[in-house]
Amino acid sequence: MTASTPTKSWTLASHGFTGESLLASTTTDQLWLWLLLILTATASIEEQSQQS
Repeated sequence: MTASTPTKSWTLASHGFTGESLLASTTTDQLWLWLLLILTATASIEEQSQQS
């Protein structure tokens, strides 16, 4: 998991979260974090599709 998603791992680590804690319990902060990651990924995909 860590090798396949370095960006997510770094983001989670900067907020004090690890893969184990993320799977063990879901907090409001973690939900917002995942929401931001999804929105960022969606926005970047839309930009790439518009440019091509």
